Amino acid sequence: MTTDKTITIPIIGASFAGLTTAHSLLSHFTTNKSKGIKIKILLINPTPNFYWAIAAPRILAKPTAFSESQYLIPIADGFTKYSPEVFEFILGRATSLDFENKLLQVEESTTNNTNKALREIKYDYLVIASGSTPSASSSSPLFPGETETENKDADRKEVIYPFKLSPTSTSTITETIQSAQHTISTSKKITIIGAGPIGVELAGELADLTSSASSKEKKDITLISSTPRILPVLKESASGTATSLLTSKGVRVLTNTKVISVSASKEGGGGYELKFENGETMDTDIYIPTIGVLPNSSYIPGEVLDEKGWVRVDSELKVVGVDGVYAAGDVTDCKQKLSFKADEMAGVVVGNLVNDIDNNV
Repeated sequence: MTTDKTITIPIIGASFAGLTTAHSLLSHFTTNKSKGIKIKILLINPTPNFYWAIAAPRILAKPTAFSESQYLIPIADGFTKYSPEVFEFILGRATSLDFENKLLQVEESTTNNTNKALREIKYDYLVIASGSTPSASSSSPLFPGETETENKDADRKEVIYPFKLSPTSTSTITETIQSAQHTISTSKKITIIGAGPIGVELAGELADLTSSASSKEKKDITLISSTPRILPVLKESASGTATSLLTSKGVRVLTNTKVISVSASKEGGGGYELKFENGETMDTDIYIPTIGVLPNSSYIPGEVLDEKGWVRVDSELKVVGVDGVYAAGDVTDCKQKLSFKADEMAGVVVGNLVNDIDNNV
C-alpha cells in the first residue's frame, strides 16, 4: 500500500529518549518503504546542542577533563543524511498542547536567542520526551527555610549547578558551567546534599582532586544523605563499598541527616549555614543540592499529569487517555530517572508507534 499523506511526528526534547526515538523512526521508515509510508520528524529542543549530562560531575569538578566539544554536541549535525522532507530540527520550546485538535505550539528562537516566533504544528502522532530538571538547576528555594531575604548577603546564592540543565541558549549553558566550575574550584568547604548517583559521583571526583593537592589547596568535602546509607537504591554491600572509598579519600559522610533550611552564614563571607532536622547547624562555603527532580511539563495539559506534574503513561508508554501520543524518559511517571532507562523506553515507544502507523495507513 502507498499513501500520499505525510505523517507528521513531532518529538519534544532531544536528550537521550528524544534522540533515540528520532533516529530509530527515521531509520525504520527510510529503509522500510514496502508500504510507501511517508513520515516527517520534527525534533524540538530549546538548545542547539545535546548536553552529555552523564559526565556532569566530572565536568564541574575537573574543568580540564574534557573539551567543551566533547560534552556539547550539535544536534542537527547528527541528522545531516536525512532530507528536509523527512526531518527538521526546530530550535525552540513547546509552549502549549491541544490534544483534541492535535495542535502543538512552539516558541522558536535563533541560536543567539534574539528573535522568537510562535509556530503552530498540526501533528498525527506525538512523542513527549522533554525530560526533567534537577532542583540543583533551579534558582528557586530548595528548602522551606531558604529565602531570598535570608540569602541576600550570600555572594554565591545565584550559582546553578547544571547536572541536567536545559537553558535557552548555548552561551547560557557555557556560562553556567563555567560559573559552577569557578565556584567549586575557589571554595574550600563544599557540602553536597543528596547521596544518590550524582552526589556520590561528585564527591568522588572532588575527593580525587583534593587527595593529591597541597595542604593549602585541599578541600573539606561533606556528603549528606537523609537516608540510612548512601546510594540507597543499590544493595547494602555496594553502599558500604562506596562509603568506604569516599571516607578513605577524606570525604565526611553523614547519613540519617536531613537539611531543613539554608541561610546566609552568620560568619559572613558569602557562605551558608545549613540547619538540620535535629536542630544542629553547619557552616559551608557552598552547598550543592543533588536531590529531587522537577518535570519539564509546564506546557502539557493537566489532565494527563499526576499530582507532581509527571506524564501518566501505560505499559506501552502511551499517554493515558490520549490517542496517538507517547512519552518516554524522565518526564514520565516512571520511577527510575536514568539515561539507560530513557533509551529502553525510546525503544518501546518506537516499536509501538511503528505498529500504530502500520495498522492505520
